[in-house]
Amino acid sequence: MKKTFKVYVVGEQKHYANFLFDFVLVDNIKDADIVIFTGGEDVDPALYGAKCHETTYYNKARDEYEISMFKKIRKDQFVIGICRGLTA
Repeated sequence: MKKTFKVYVVGEQKHYANFLFDFVLVDNIKDADIVIFTGGEDVDPALYGAKCHETTYYNKARDEYEISMFKKIRKDQFVIGICRGLTA
């Protein structure tokens, strides 16, 4: 029997899940088998002890939101980070 995976995409860019097969998007991170953190602007360098470069662009509200979502991940969930999502 083929399994349909439940996928939660952190943020609004739901198309990041399009590379997966046999999935359904869910609205609650706790219901997901797979959690995807998406790409975008930089992560605030202060969060990992670095100085901000003059060309760095970050969104503090997004950083805080994604950190809060990362803390909700269960140990049995598979997590995918794309681009900036790798640093979550």
